[in-house]
Formats: sequence, C-alpha cells, structure tokens
Amino acid sequence: MSKRRGRDEGNIRKRPDGLWEGRYYTEAGKRVSVYGKTRQDVRDQLADVLRNKREGLPALDDRQTLGEYLESWH
Repeated sequence: MSKRRGRDEGNIRKRPDGLWEGRYYTEAGKRVSVYGKTRQDVRDQLADVLRNKREGLPALDDRQTLGEYLESWH
C-alpha cells in the first residue's frame, strides 16, 4: 500500500534549519512552498491555500506579475 500523498494534498516537513515547510502544486504544475516556525502554522497556511484552490480562487503568489493576476480574472 502506498503512503505517498496525492498532488492536491500538500506536504509538510521540518527543514534542517529548524523551519517547517509545506509544499503544494499550482494548477500549472509549479511547486510552491510556505514556511513557518511551527508545524501548526504551516498546516494552517497549507489548509487555507488548498481550500482556496478547491474553491477556484486564484493563488496569491509574491512573484506573480500584474499581467498574470489580471489574466486570472478574465
């Protein structure tokens, strides 16, 4: 039996520097990470992102250009 999580479930791990990292994939297949000091912080952030993704809301990405943002609202 496989223990891997699906692509739409996200992933949480503790980094060597002590921070917690949560990863998920965007609609385009790009891997995005969220960070926090505690596992609970990352779990909450990841839950919010994945809930918004399921509801069809655009992902807020710090590296997103204005053009990309406006394109998502067409």
